Amino acid sequence: MSLEIIIFVIGVIYGYLKPGKQSKAELFKKSIILGIILGIIFALVLGVISMFLGSFAGSFIMATGTFIGILISVIWLALFFIAGVAIGDFIESRTK
Repeated sequence: MSLEIIIFVIGVIYGYLKPGKQSKAELFKKSIILGIILGIIFALVLGVISMFLGSFAGSFIMATGTFIGILISVIWLALFFIAGVAIGDFIESRTK
């Protein structure tokens, strides 16, 4: 839970310091792309390592699970970041 709080606080700071309203849809699209890229990288690395240590079927299942897990984690953290950005934009509009 502490990682989510840190990401949320970073989002608030980002939304406050970056002038103007931020496009939340654009931030979410970028986070999905980042999640797909990280998921593929980690899945390939873990898949190759587990292929040498075990069977091909086991490595495929492990790589698929890793991809899905990384993608869900990045999207979850992006939602916290975007919520922080929205609050940072609100604070910026009230103070400046």
